[in-house]
Amino acid sequence: MVPSYASVAGKPTPGWTRDPMTGDADLTSDGTFILRLRGSYNGVSAQDRVYRLGKRLDAILDDPSINASDVVVYAPGREAAPTIFIAGRRFVSVDAAAAAAADAAPKAVAMQWARHIQQLLPGLSARRVKASVVATPVLPALKVTDRLEDVGGSVGVVTYQNHVLLHVRGIQTGMVTSAEKADAIQERMDAALAKGDPREGADVQIQILPVREIGRSRVAPVRLIVNGMGVTDIDERMSSAMGYASPDELAQAWMHNIQTVIASIPVIITTPQSSVSTPSTTTDQGPSVPAKVPSEGAAL
Repeated sequence: MVPSYASVAGKPTPGWTRDPMTGDADLTSDGTFILRLRGSYNGVSAQDRVYRLGKRLDAILDDPSINASDVVVYAPGREAAPTIFIAGRRFVSVDAAAAAAADAAPKAVAMQWARHIQQLLPGLSARRVKASVVATPVLPALKVTDRLEDVGGSVGVVTYQNHVLLHVRGIQTGMVTSAEKADAIQERMDAALAKGDPREGADVQIQILPVREIGRSRVAPVRLIVNGMGVTDIDERMSSAMGYASPDELAQAWMHNIQTVIASIPVIITTPQSSVSTPSTTTDQGPSVPAKVPSEGAAL
């Protein structure tokens, strides 16, 4: 097996090794073996798939609260590949090649991988955040479910400089969890806010999109635009899960909260002589106030 990259500065860093003869690839963390993928799947090589897993694992290990109970096997049925979720986010699916190599059913292989990850995950995370290394659990309880609602990640949070901008709740369109949806929004939100001048606040707009027919309902989705960049589309499913009557109503609430939060964060202006902290320009939404995290079940 040929190593691709190794740990950095002593902290557990996901890596991978590849067998040049078979094309198989191993996912590792700080030299610890986690799992092996064999061959290509949907046109993607094992090497590329393991590289993507390494990036997912890298984000997971930065969470000091991660524990064995956050690992769940989602097995919806015979037609779909069983998938391991960690903290409500898809981690890896067990394909036919992996199952054939193990001479076992895909669900059984998924459970085997999940138990192995459960045993490794708390220790790796503790080492990443320089905490005390926790004892490796012995055969921790493993949840196996055919309901996406049971994999975790029922609430997703999008933030800016540790201030909450918005929440997402419930299973989203496309059968993704709220945690996964929030991660996607977070990436675009970060890029959008980086484009603007923080002293001028955030330019947030709402665009009504063409009506789409979904079943018997006609849904008019709304696009949330920040500093000229589309951040997310809000549909009826999303607004209903948040307790709002329409996508536009939810978009209005998010727009107000984003503007208020950005305006409330002091801006550090650095000069050659000194650093001065000044509040950013307020918007017409009223006085700047810190974002409040609503209680579970309350609308943002």
